Amino acid sequence: MKQLLLSAFIALSLVSQAQYENNYLQTTQIGSLNGDARFTGLGGAMSAVGSNFSALGNNPAGLAKFVNNELNFGISILTNSTDNLYNGTQNNTFNGKLGIQSYGIAADISSRNSEGQLWFSLSGQRVYDFKNRTIHKGRNIDYTLNEYLADKAYGTFDSDLASVFPFDASLAFETYLIDPDTVNYNTYTAKIQNEDARIENDENGTRFENYVSFGYNSNNKLYLGASVGIHSASYDNQYSYRGDNTNAETEYAQNYTYDYFFNSTSTGVNATFGAIFKPSQVFNFGVSYKTPTAWYIEESFSSTMNAEYTNTEYTIDSEFEGAGIYRANSPSVFNFSAAVTDKQFGLFSVEASKINYSKGKLISPKREVFIDFDASNRAISTSFRDVWNIKAGYEKPFKRFALRAGINTIPSAYKNGNDFIDYRILNISGGLGIYTNFGRMDFSVTSSNARSSIQPYSGADLATTETRSLLFNFSFTILEL
Repeated sequence: MKQLLLSAFIALSLVSQAQYENNYLQTTQIGSLNGDARFTGLGGAMSAVGSNFSALGNNPAGLAKFVNNELNFGISILTNSTDNLYNGTQNNTFNGKLGIQSYGIAADISSRNSEGQLWFSLSGQRVYDFKNRTIHKGRNIDYTLNEYLADKAYGTFDSDLASVFPFDASLAFETYLIDPDTVNYNTYTAKIQNEDARIENDENGTRFENYVSFGYNSNNKLYLGASVGIHSASYDNQYSYRGDNTNAETEYAQNYTYDYFFNSTSTGVNATFGAIFKPSQVFNFGVSYKTPTAWYIEESFSSTMNAEYTNTEYTIDSEFEGAGIYRANSPSVFNFSAAVTDKQFGLFSVEASKINYSKGKLISPKREVFIDFDASNRAISTSFRDVWNIKAGYEKPFKRFALRAGINTIPSAYKNGNDFIDYRILNISGGLGIYTNFGRMDFSVTSSNARSSIQPYSGADLATTETRSLLFNFSFTILEL
């Protein structure tokens, strides 16, 4: 599922300390509905149901509800369609991706004389897919990027621009897009003050979670579980802003292009503890706690600028590439769930997860170059909020198959909304399970709608995007290995 807030990460106004809190949210946010086909078909509301590999990341006690040794493997096809609006101009993009969605193996490792059942599992799932491409087009007549860079350079002498603003304003100066005043050398004038803008954003990458889990079944009444999660994330982004002078026929400057490149790789570790109580054959109640995830993050970024004039073209690359290595602690997660099962009625389950994103923290490494995260940590505390992710699912079993439906709502992590970055997702899903003599085949379709608004640079009009995603999920389960 495309995470729209990432577009804000590469906005020019964020090439600063602010990039760190946005990367923190990109790495840690619980967002899209992913997992095996049964899990997604039920909207992800399976923590109290158990017997599902993708649910073990939310409540590992569900491992103890397995009846058979199982092997599971899933693949998926993701499609994204976007509607992009900027300064009254709308355009559309479309892209797709095929990938591994989930895997899992569960085994009963109880001793013969054990009063309860002890289970072991290795499982994993893709939780984010960053694959997406957006294009915004529109005419800027009030305030261009060129003018923004001139204002950004204000107060800085041209000899100091490379050290103060190496990724943007200094490039504009080197390509002659901003000129210093002949008297006040720390005041600048923009060459292009009316433009047709084209903003292209290409993103790629995944976030994957792997779990080593143990579960204990006590008389089919109380189920306990614990797991260690090993997480990995990779993200690549190329952002391109092109401005074409609307007065090109009468002015020397014709157009310019600003490109910004970003790469991030992250690894994280956490633990989850859970319990499920089954007071009767009908009701199941679950609760779990996931510790904060300790992340190790490496990132690099660079920028280039090109300017074209009537008879000449200037190209300048950034004199250095930025890089960072640091750690982050994402917030803990409390999960509450319930399920009702009946042979005639079927299965109905609900789930709520509480996450306080304002409790995260960025930490500078001790042995590498020190990074002052005081401002970023204050921004995390004041910009993000406490949210509840709500899920619900229904499954109607028949003799040889089952029908499923689910809904999953994910609110924005930003406090009081955000004028420049908004992130909300609504997932609606449906699925089919087919039972065979050797196992089960599951299929699901998840429709996700997400909206975001970004400000390409400070003072610019908002660029909005609405993304409609379809996730086609196929899972295969083999019983009694």
